[in-house]
Amino acid sequence: MRPRAFAFLALLFALVACARSPATTPRDEKVAHGVAPLRAGTSGDYPPLSLWKDDRVEGFAPALVTAFAAAQGTEVRWTRFGWPRLTEDLKADRFELAADGITVRPERSVAGRFSVPIARGGAVLLVRRSPPVGSAAVASMTESLARVKALDRPGFVVLVNKGGHLEHVARALLHAAEIRAIADNDGVRSAFARGEGDAAMTNTFEAPRWEAAVQAAAGGSTDAGGSRIDEVGPLTDDVTAIWLRADRADLADRLDAWLLDEEESGRLAALRARWLGPGAGPRAASPVSAILAATSERLALMPFVATACVENDWLRTLPPTVPLSSSLLVACLVAVSSPSVLFSLLMSVRFEKAPA
Repeated sequence: MRPRAFAFLALLFALVACARSPATTPRDEKVAHGVAPLRAGTSGDYPPLSLWKDDRVEGFAPALVTAFAAAQGTEVRWTRFGWPRLTEDLKADRFELAADGITVRPERSVAGRFSVPIARGGAVLLVRRSPPVGSAAVASMTESLARVKALDRPGFVVLVNKGGHLEHVARALLHAAEIRAIADNDGVRSAFARGEGDAAMTNTFEAPRWEAAVQAAAGGSTDAGGSRIDEVGPLTDDVTAIWLRADRADLADRLDAWLLDEEESGRLAALRARWLGPGAGPRAASPVSAILAATSERLALMPFVATACVENDWLRTLPPTVPLSSSLLVACLVAVSSPSVLFSLLMSVRFEKAPA
C-alpha cells in the first residue's frame, strides 16, 4: 500500500477510535455514582413489553431497565412517548434511552445507538376469517410471505401501529390492501377486537394476547363466523433492543456489559420468560447473538453509506492514489466500526487531491 493511501486509512480509523471513546462527562460520573437518576422513555401501550398502569410502568423492557438502574446504584425516571414522535423525543433529550418493543432499524441506528439485543421475534399478521390461501400452520417464512401476498387485495383492511417498525413492514408487504395506521398501539388491538379490520400487523410478542382479546370479545367462540384468527408469520426476523442517545456511549457500554452478564447468568432469560411467556424467543444477549446482530445492523446501513457518498461527491475528493475499490471498502469498514459517527465523517472529512 502506498504511503498516501496508508495515511488516509490511518486517519479514518483514528477518527473512528476517537469517536467511539469520548471523554467521560460530569453527567456520566454522576450516573455511575448513583447521584443522577436514569432518564428513560417508554410507550406504555405495548404489553407485554411496556404497559402504563395506574401512573406506574411495568412490562419486560421497564423491568429490565429498572434492574439495570438498581445495579448501577440509581433509579429510573420514566417519560411516556408516542410512537410517531419517538425519534424526535430521543433527539430532543426528553430521555437518555428508550425501552420498549423497539426494533433495530437502520434509520434508528443513524439517529441513536442500540444496546445488544434483549429479545428476538418477528412481525405477524393476524387475519380474521382468512380465505383459503394455505394452511394456518405455516412452516416457513417463505410460505408466510406467500400467504400475505395472496391476501393483498383492494378492500382488505390491515390495522397497524402508526410510526413504528410494523407499519414499515405492512407497507413493504401490502400494496393493494388498505393499511389503516393508528397512533395508539392499544387502539390497534381494540379496533381489531371490535372487527374494524380484516387483519392486524403485530409481532410474536403481542400475538398470543391479541388473539385472546379477539376471542374474549367474541365470547370465546372460534367459529368461522367472525372470531377465528389465523396467525401468519413470522414475516421478519427482528431484533429488539434498548435505544440510547448517540452521545451516551459510556451508558451504552455499561448497559451492554450488564446485559451480557445477565444473559450468561440466566436471569435475563427468566425475566424474558416471566413477561413474554410464549413469545419469549431464544437467548438474545449472548456474545454470538450480539455480534451477529451488530453485523446485521451495520450491513443495513450500507444504502445510507452509498447515498451519503454520492450526494456529497465524497469519492471524487479522495486522493487519486486511493483506488475506488479501497474507498468503498473504507466506507464499509467505517460503518461497521461506528454507525453513530458515520455520517459526521462523511459530511465533514475532506481530502485534497494530490498534485499531479
